[in-house]
Amino acid sequence: MLFRSGQRILVYDLGGGTFDATILRLQEGTFHVLATLGDRQLGGHDWTTDLLEYVSRQLSEAFGQDPRDDPAVHQELYIRCETAKRDLSQLERVTISCMFQDKVSEFTIDRKTFECLTERRIQDSVSWCNHALAKANPPLTWAEIDKILLVGGSTRLRRVQEALAEASGKTPIRTSEVDTMVALGAAVIAKGTVRLRKPLIAAVSPSVTMGSRTQTGIVAVNVEDSCPRNLGTRVIVWDSDSPNIENSVIIPYGTIIPAEKQRDDFTVGSVGQIHFDVPIVEFDNMGPDVILKTCRFLCKPNTPSRSRIAICFKYDRSGEVNVEARNARTGETLDKQTVDYVEPDLSQF
Repeated sequence: MLFRSGQRILVYDLGGGTFDATILRLQEGTFHVLATLGDRQLGGHDWTTDLLEYVSRQLSEAFGQDPRDDPAVHQELYIRCETAKRDLSQLERVTISCMFQDKVSEFTIDRKTFECLTERRIQDSVSWCNHALAKANPPLTWAEIDKILLVGGSTRLRRVQEALAEASGKTPIRTSEVDTMVALGAAVIAKGTVRLRKPLIAAVSPSVTMGSRTQTGIVAVNVEDSCPRNLGTRVIVWDSDSPNIENSVIIPYGTIIPAEKQRDDFTVGSVGQIHFDVPIVEFDNMGPDVILKTCRFLCKPNTPSRSRIAICFKYDRSGEVNVEARNARTGETLDKQTVDYVEPDLSQF
């Protein structure tokens, strides 16, 4: 596995509970994030669940009772299906046995049947890759991706590699460290260097070095991260004299992290308002909105209606987003506290 300056790499990360597709460009020793998307509800667990549902239907038809109604049987069957899923990465067929209604039941399932049961999961993940390609600026095609790197234990599923090869025309790269690659990457970023056992990053020419290399084989690794989705808050706006709730962008998608952005065109809504809430929202047109947390800011006594408020978002390298609010006219910072998000009651406006 050798990365060269100028290459674009699609990282396909399928773990036990989540999926992410990230496109990187390696330039002068720095990995630049071109696009990243994912599904927090898609992971290897779903493949196990699909197999569990299939076996449960077989048992229900044979015994007239769903084994999932018995918590102990359900748990045992889930474990057996998880083992079968992993074995099907190497074997053509496996046998799943389960004690149910005082009888040992066995079901044999081949890889082709398993792949048919779970094909929709594979296509969902490929669809997310296509969205990530389209979201890059400028948009990319599979032909413009130089390498595909597999991350996460669930990428051992053979159909994952086949589907990506079909979509891209390229053979994905899967190392022996798919389970620990995220942890290793986090350690490298935290330290800023990595000791190479073999060359992973190649120079364009003998006079160009990717990162700073020493005789001990230590290479500096730089990662330029960017905001994966729009970050903003929810505001009440008036359209034809009717109030509506809308998302308002403060840090746009693609902004290089760390970032600090401020907008001072917000206002309080009513005379004597004692506080206002600022939910931190991740949003785009690719998936559902995600509210990270909500900050409540306390208004000063006798704050006039329509007083302008400046909202500042600070997004650091660790992924933490901090919010500050101040009176736009006086510059006075407002006190805050963290609260649960509650959808505003528009009838009061």
